[in-house]
Amino acid sequence: MSRLVALLSTSILAGGWGCGHPAGSAPPGAQWYHGFLGTVAGGRVPFFLEVPDDCESGAATIVNGKERIRAGCRRSPVGFVVDFPVYGTQLEAWFKPDGSLTGHWCREASKGRAPVLTFNAQPVAEADPRERFPAEWSGEEGRPGPANVAGTWRLEFEHHGEAKGVLVQDGSGVVTGSVEVPRQYGDLRFLAGNVHGTRVRLSTFDGQHAGLLQGEVKPDGTLIGEWVGEESRDPFIAERAEGFDIPNPLDRVRMKPGASRLDLEPLRDPKYAGKPVIVELFGTWCPNCNDHAPLLVDLYREYGPRGLEILGLAYEYAEDRDSAERRVREFKKRHVVDWDVVIADSTLDDLAREGL
Repeated sequence: MSRLVALLSTSILAGGWGCGHPAGSAPPGAQWYHGFLGTVAGGRVPFFLEVPDDCESGAATIVNGKERIRAGCRRSPVGFVVDFPVYGTQLEAWFKPDGSLTGHWCREASKGRAPVLTFNAQPVAEADPRERFPAEWSGEEGRPGPANVAGTWRLEFEHHGEAKGVLVQDGSGVVTGSVEVPRQYGDLRFLAGNVHGTRVRLSTFDGQHAGLLQGEVKPDGTLIGEWVGEESRDPFIAERAEGFDIPNPLDRVRMKPGASRLDLEPLRDPKYAGKPVIVELFGTWCPNCNDHAPLLVDLYREYGPRGLEILGLAYEYAEDRDSAERRVREFKKRHVVDWDVVIADSTLDDLAREGL
């Protein structure tokens, strides 16, 4: 986080901010906002956010296409905070006199919270997917109807190699989908956006990641663009490739010759002897891991009484052990995880390079 700006000096819930920004008053009732994060790399990542009138009995909702993310919130007379405790992040905003919002998306840091990206938003009547990326953002007003980007695409990123994109488009130019990127990214999550003329823009924000996929359809049918992350840009070129697929990561998993069981120190506990064990390699920072946690919980409830065990190995990015343990506790609390979770001593790079 070498590019982080100075730490916030006061909490919004203490009655204001220490940055001298004008504060408005809280609007009555629940309110939808069309907001965007400004990335260090120069992109704008829009998303829709609903804030309830009463955070004690309701939750905030973030919308990315069909994805609905509910998160706890706290309000004060001058603004609100949306909390993502598993990720160690918060969306902090204050009301401006005209009813709009300004603030920051913040991450937990060793000396408190540190702003990562700026946040701004305007109140709207609803989360209208046709307006996620307004036409004026693309500079394509008055141009011919939207290009068709629906289908399967083979992408070649400059820095992260080959990837597979699957996009769905409706008649109004609303586009949703995702991109699987085997190297580092994993996938680009629930992307949602719009096509205006030949330009397509898709974005996602889930409390942990913020990103923008943007490009232009060329006369030969190729799609030239870039992925804009929080602090980086990765150009790509894409072509239609129905039937294209990427390698299955599970094909890379092998047992050593003669081995019939993973030789991990935690598995030597007598509680696992003679039982089938699911060993989950995950991170609390990983949205996919949070997605599938409820499925594992259901599986454990059904088959745990018949002998199934689960062992979680958490590979964390936290700055220190205490922070990692706190994230794991939040993860277990959020998903009602009853099995043992061990924080790995090695890093993700060690895992990729050397295996378990």
